[in-house]
Amino acid sequence: MRRRGWWLLACGVLLAVFDTGLAVASAGPPVFPIAGFAANGLQVGGVSRLNDGGALIAASLSDDARSPRWRPVVVRLLLDGSVDLGYGTEGVSTPRIGRDTRATSLATDPQTGSTWIGVAGSHNQGAIVALNGEGFRHQRFGRHGILGLGAANAPVALARQPGQLLVASGTQPCTGCQLTLIDTSTGAVITRGALTPQALTGNARCT
Repeated sequence: MRRRGWWLLACGVLLAVFDTGLAVASAGPPVFPIAGFAANGLQVGGVSRLNDGGALIAASLSDDARSPRWRPVVVRLLLDGSVDLGYGTEGVSTPRIGRDTRATSLATDPQTGSTWIGVAGSHNQGAIVALNGEGFRHQRFGRHGILGLGAANAPVALARQPGQLLVASGTQPCTGCQLTLIDTSTGAVITRGALTPQALTGNARCT
């Protein structure tokens, strides 16, 4: 049976609702210090729960909090909250996609642990990184696991249903107004669309 989905953009926050769950993303995620790394910070881009009770966290790790250069990381947690050391390299997947790149969003297959991470580089250069359940790139997705979205088109939210990934990206005419539906296996574009200013009018007001 085809799964249905609904999308709602409100006050800069994209809510992507499928019958399998809810994904929420917003601009400006908080930055947390990491114990033992006083000069570093961790900026969370997204968290997804898995069917086995564990979770995947996509985040950005800074090299220096005073003049940060960010790199995306993905960590898999077990049911008891401990790091799954069998994921990636000793529990951490570090997809190398260029300097000063942040993880902005996350979508996950809760059964297999396959993951899609939205990332933003300099000039808001956008991309999607696809990882398998072991924390390594899906080589068939995009180009060796990376699908470029272009400049000024960084993803702000992702939502997945079987076989399809919805990407909300860009800054014009609003943050996340560019909508692209892609194949989760290959990264091929299924369809594109955009929210218009007229679609965003109504009684709601952001404060």
